[in-house]
Amino acid sequence: MLLKLSLTAPAPKDPALRKEMTTIGVSLDSDYGKGKYCRKNGECLDITAIEKIMASSRNPEELKELWTGWHSFLRRCGRAIRVLSSFRTRGAREMGFKDVGALWRGGYDMTPDEFSADLERLWNQVRPLYLSLHTFVRAKLVEKYGRASSRRMGRFPRICSATSGRRSGAMSTTSPELKKTRAESTSPNCSRKRISMQGHGEVWRGLLYFARIRQAPANILGAVALYEAGRSRCVCHASAWDIDNKDDLRIKMCIQVRGEDFVTIHHELGHNFYQRAYKNQPPLFQNGANDGFHEAIGDAIALAITPEYLHKVGLLENVPQGTNDVPELLKQALDRVAFLPFGLLIDQWRWKVFSGEIKPADYNKAWWDLRLKYQGVAPPVARSEADFDAARSIT
Repeated sequence: MLLKLSLTAPAPKDPALRKEMTTIGVSLDSDYGKGKYCRKNGECLDITAIEKIMASSRNPEELKELWTGWHSFLRRCGRAIRVLSSFRTRGAREMGFKDVGALWRGGYDMTPDEFSADLERLWNQVRPLYLSLHTFVRAKLVEKYGRASSRRMGRFPRICSATSGRRSGAMSTTSPELKKTRAESTSPNCSRKRISMQGHGEVWRGLLYFARIRQAPANILGAVALYEAGRSRCVCHASAWDIDNKDDLRIKMCIQVRGEDFVTIHHELGHNFYQRAYKNQPPLFQNGANDGFHEAIGDAIALAITPEYLHKVGLLENVPQGTNDVPELLKQALDRVAFLPFGLLIDQWRWKVFSGEIKPADYNKAWWDLRLKYQGVAPPVARSEADFDAARSIT
């Protein structure tokens, strides 16, 4: 059972279909990594460049242009992903599972249906907090941009990044008065002078964190390597790798010199040190209790990046005084709470695609129906089944 559950993309038994599935998967990753949107002025931007602009731009028309441009590229992925989905479903059924979604939900000490119900129960506990955050952000957007930023029934256009559900980019819009407050002063001072553009300095600081909490052996600084992911060759989504199931631990990441990446590095190193903690277990048990537990380890480490820690490693000159934690809590909410419904709806969409509940003719409609149900957001422009806005979520 553990061997079966370790397969995130089960392939059919037919060798020809397995080969085709592998070819499509590799091609999709490559195409996504090389994907660009070219503006009218001839400037071509990859997803990293687009997200960088979207994080700082407060021009609604520019944001809409970039969002629409990137999603026009994603449209090309639709047909290949539909084929991949059918191959994976066939592979899962050949292994005795109802579909791929049931396989993915099979490793949590409960039935797949019980897991789905438990997620919905937990979400309903968090939902009131999310609705309060949603209402606050929406009101601030209307205050700054007028009613054009709002839609009927309380929905608003997407204001987060081109790919995720986080909305920390809205911080300056929702609370411009927070300048020179705790929220701003607790952001790491990731200047070029302090940290090299390659990001190595940030990784060293992360490693030293683990040395301080006595989780790093004497040779760990030599055992962990940094991969600068070439944007022409890969998707720049941070990941942690246990190369030899022993001590060769690595991060694969396109590092930008910014506070967000500093936090991500600690998260990924959390994975690395968890990997090292179970290295002496039998091979089948060299893994986390489940996927969610592995992520919890990484996030627990990332949450340890406090003002006191930043001051200790030289990225913050003074530890902020006072008890006004509202700005920092709002920043955390825009990053963490706002992501929860997005993560849930991705799974809901994928599970229903794999089970057949969502038909191919309704892929894009179902995607936006779920986005409205869980996030309360609407697309900035009209969408149709010719689009494939969920492209990245199924690969």
